[in-house]
Amino acid sequence: MAAVQAGVPEGVDEREALSSVQETPPSWFAESKVFEGLDSDQEWRLHGARAMAEISREPLAESAGLRKQREQLERALEELDARLEAQEALAALRETLRDFEPGFMEWLIGKGVSDRLDIAEVRSRLSTALRAITQRIDAIEVRALEADMAWHREARFRFHKNLSGTPEARELLAERENFEALLASDIGALRDRAGVDLVRFLTVYEGARRRETPTSQSLAVGDTLVTNFGNNEAINAQIGAGDILPPTVLSVRIGDRVGVRISGNPDLDRKVFAALGVSQMPTAGKRPGYYDISSGNFAYLPIFHGMRIEIREMREIDEDDLRLYDERSRERADTLRMWDTMANGGEPLTDSQYDREIAERAKKLTAEWKLGIPASPEAIRAVHAVGDLDYEGRKAAAEAVFGEGPATDLLIAFEKQYGNESGIGIARMIALGYHEGAFVFGRRNPDPRSGYNIGTFQIGGLDSTPESSMRKYLDCLHAGADMVNLSHEDAENLPAAQKDLLTHFGYIQSQRGGAETFAKLYDPSLSREETITLMHRDIQGGIRAIGEHVWTLTQPSQPPMV
Repeated sequence: MAAVQAGVPEGVDEREALSSVQETPPSWFAESKVFEGLDSDQEWRLHGARAMAEISREPLAESAGLRKQREQLERALEELDARLEAQEALAALRETLRDFEPGFMEWLIGKGVSDRLDIAEVRSRLSTALRAITQRIDAIEVRALEADMAWHREARFRFHKNLSGTPEARELLAERENFEALLASDIGALRDRAGVDLVRFLTVYEGARRRETPTSQSLAVGDTLVTNFGNNEAINAQIGAGDILPPTVLSVRIGDRVGVRISGNPDLDRKVFAALGVSQMPTAGKRPGYYDISSGNFAYLPIFHGMRIEIREMREIDEDDLRLYDERSRERADTLRMWDTMANGGEPLTDSQYDREIAERAKKLTAEWKLGIPASPEAIRAVHAVGDLDYEGRKAAAEAVFGEGPATDLLIAFEKQYGNESGIGIARMIALGYHEGAFVFGRRNPDPRSGYNIGTFQIGGLDSTPESSMRKYLDCLHAGADMVNLSHEDAENLPAAQKDLLTHFGYIQSQRGGAETFAKLYDPSLSREETITLMHRDIQGGIRAIGEHVWTLTQPSQPPMV
């Protein structure tokens, strides 16, 4: 093995250090604990470089071998299609595949196949083999990418906590053991108060460029980034593309949807809409991020670990506008910091002046909000039994929880429209309301996880204010009222439980996919994973635990063992 002499020079990037690593024993990475007990900058960089080389080498070598096999199979198919006579095709195949795999032709032709080869049979088997190899290649490259990303997360975390990070970064991360322990508000604070480039910290390039390091300054049209959040639920639930990408990135593609950068500042966003030649849309109070302005409902595009973000349009921004964009980003970061402070019992997250001021604001805010109207004890008991109830029992449970009224009627009516009267949609809506707001109707509270929220279904969201949350609540209530042909005034005078439920229907209708989402909500055939994804991402856009709790509450209880 060629050793690296005297570590890696000061200031050299971790990935550049890979050029110094010539060979690595195959068992090295599995047997060592790369990051434990390494205080020396050079020693850490050396071990990091070796680890990086090791975690990617074997999977990629395996992938390269499979690619050669795939090329041979593709050539075999070309030979087969180019020849009309079976005997000529057989001879060509045997020659092409002679070194492909021991016994491959015997496997391919199979027992009982005559020397006059069935070309259709061979073509079918070759196509099946090609698909299988392609799937293996894809799986290997995903594994290599995930290993690469895991190293990158921990390397960047250690860099800012222990080594070359700024004093502000080291202070922010002093109490965090690893990347998974980061709070959502740590991310904004690292960006705004420690100068950390979040593109570099939280993304990697996809494909062949994944060994390069993306930065905010290097981004260009056509680049594709992969989000690198790992299993950190706080980051997955609350950090968006607008928190990570600089405002010079005007539009992106996330999945199959195109999003335009919106700041939440009407003056800035008016310029964006004018440049795009689209009608003005209300943006005041929106969290900074990317929105699908073609969807008709101005849908926010969330991101989670492993998602692709393609850069579609870049732009130049003058200094005055850039200052306003930065102000909006800092406002959002301060809001996240306040929620995390409240989740910390109101105590400052660090001993910094910034966190002490945030804690004082959090105390004042908590005192301003109302508790709401709790449901009856019968309603609480109903939710725990809902997994064992039949359709009629679930209808009765809905009335026990939400009372009688137009919202409950709609909840039940949708079983006939979208379901098969299993009552699963009713059960899921009951379970979701219980998980999100414990059946405290009309509640107004700052939820440490997600912002100002109103009602048991937590209408509001990140970076919201009491005014913007109330505006959103009323907009959704009115959308729900339209679904049942109820006047907006009458809807506003409904009991709190009816208003909360009707508002959530309006929220799904106007902002979460409408009929398509309702069809899934009432579909009894959804698997566990499909149900979890529906509840926490498609409907709530939050933490996975939401969907897991809904799934658990709606499952039949297990009979006692005899």
